[in-house]
Amino acid sequence: VEPRLKQNAMFKKLMKVLRKSRLLEHNQCLHIKAKVPILKFRLSQSQVDVDLSVNIYDGVRNSQAIRKNLMLFPQLRPLII
Repeated sequence: VEPRLKQNAMFKKLMKVLRKSRLLEHNQCLHIKAKVPILKFRLSQSQVDVDLSVNIYDGVRNSQAIRKNLMLFPQLRPLII
């Protein structure tokens, strides 16, 4: 099975579990199908926004690089989604 199809199936199952759990703000979960697919949702109790990707091994390093560059160049903030 193609890895992307496997990932999409896993995301669908995860979305179903999250919606049933009542952990989500307004029971909303968005599956963004991009080069690096992610699930976006907000936890209802803590109001924490979550972007979840799977099998992306350099995600933490990329997040740290973005944070560092924003500290050095705050004018970049409007460009970050």
